[in-house]
Amino acid sequence: MKEKDYLRISEDCMRVKEQILVYPTNYLNQYKKHVKMSNTTLYGSSSNINRGYFCPSLILDIIVGNAKRGRLIQNRTPKSATKIEYIFYLDNENRLSAIEHIPNEYEIIFYPNHKISQGILFTENSKRILFTETQICGEQIQSFIQSEYDREAKMITDYYGEFYNYTAQRFSSVDVFRMQTSFSGFEHVKYIFQRDEEGWLKTYRIENFFDNGEIDHNYIWNEHIWNVPSKIKRK
Repeated sequence: MKEKDYLRISEDCMRVKEQILVYPTNYLNQYKKHVKMSNTTLYGSSSNINRGYFCPSLILDIIVGNAKRGRLIQNRTPKSATKIEYIFYLDNENRLSAIEHIPNEYEIIFYPNHKISQGILFTENSKRILFTETQICGEQIQSFIQSEYDREAKMITDYYGEFYNYTAQRFSSVDVFRMQTSFSGFEHVKYIFQRDEEGWLKTYRIENFFDNGEIDHNYIWNEHIWNVPSKIKRK
């Protein structure tokens, strides 16, 4: 990782920590308030990425093996109830306001401005929370950040950030940074995408970087071309 990238991620961790401390810590009361003010309720099926169907990342369900978003369930019936793992609450602008992650996790969504959404995922009496932030410019996602925060140690323990690069109004590559502060572990990987004639994501390859910012040309997957799963239709 280049020194400027190291500084960038370190500074972003500090910024994220400061942002977390801005919000009131009575998370459950805040959650109930958001639910009460919601306008629409939707349901989501099983998923293994945060927020399921509404995960802001455009690539997590592509680059993570066996990842799935799940699907929306419009109505809660006796038959569909057993498949529901998320309850999504939308505000009067049709934006996510709160999410119940069944059985015992809750998420509050905040909108500091029209370009940024931030979420705090927690359990009752939890010592750790998961903070997410998505930055949008127009209709284009610029970044997606997911950080675990230790409330007792008052520190970010895990950081994951996606930073999107665009060509002709469509994202062409994504720089992904990971950091685990418990053992000062850093990782920088770039995912480079190709599209078919209609603009759908088709394949991608991976570039791995050394700590000095140079590409690791001996990386085992350097020459490999990965197929975007056919079930994922994304532009």
